[in-house]
Amino acid sequence: MFITYNRKKELLDAIESCIRNRMDEMEIVIVDNHSSDGTQREVEALLEKKNMSYKYYYAERNLGISEGRNIAFSLCRGEYVFCLDDDAVVETEGFFSIIYQKMKECDDAVAAAVEIYEPPNDRYLKGYTYCKGGEKYALSYIGAAHVLKRESFKDRKLYPSKIRFGSEENYVAYRIRAMGKKMLYLDMVRVCHIPSDVARVYGEERKINIIVNNYIIRSLCFPKISLPVLYIFFRNRLWRHRILKNRHYSEIKKLIDERYDKEEVDRMSISRFVRMVFEVGISHVF
Repeated sequence: MFITYNRKKELLDAIESCIRNRMDEMEIVIVDNHSSDGTQREVEALLEKKNMSYKYYYAERNLGISEGRNIAFSLCRGEYVFCLDDDAVVETEGFFSIIYQKMKECDDAVAAAVEIYEPPNDRYLKGYTYCKGGEKYALSYIGAAHVLKRESFKDRKLYPSKIRFGSEENYVAYRIRAMGKKMLYLDMVRVCHIPSDVARVYGEERKINIIVNNYIIRSLCFPKISLPVLYIFFRNRLWRHRILKNRHYSEIKKLIDERYDKEEVDRMSISRFVRMVFEVGISHVF
């Protein structure tokens, strides 16, 4: 599934990379956040030429990443859903077949992160990973490329709707912990991410989004007993990144109030929270 906005060329490249590695039972789902560059016409022409099964949803406004992905996920019907950024391409030959096999081999796996390389910055995008019992696992995935077992998430929205972009993937990661399930790290399959400048946020605004969204998501998912500690870490993070020197805390509080929705509370148990702390360390949890 793809979320896109005015990135026609990038999206066409991303889709073609998927088609080159297509499986027999495969469908492409696209949510277009009100593009004005003719994306829908050219994308549909490509998919029809390649005889590819697809759904194309054109939104009447820019929904943002979280709500766009919620809609895209609701349109998916596959056993597994692979979410790829519209400015990324699949590199590994047999990409989807390898993922399908690896997910099937682990009964408790309901999600997977993959290797993501960013050539312009010569870096790998990777969250915290660890080994257990000879298998590689991830605490969370990078939104640019990840796998979800649809059955495990189909009964409710995937992401908090009011969080437009930044760290929304952690909401799913903590729900997986609450379920007692696993997220694999599949470093044998690779995606190449070439960040587009179209509709991308940089600088302090991006930093604020990530810090605030992380705090909101953890407040929704962590046990109540941990919330005072979470708040201390949040305030400390704001000071370390010099945000409170440039912004009054009332501005930050307003963002939290606008984005926090108590209907999306989904707390993990204390025992599963403690297990997460022991597995990945307190610095990665808070």
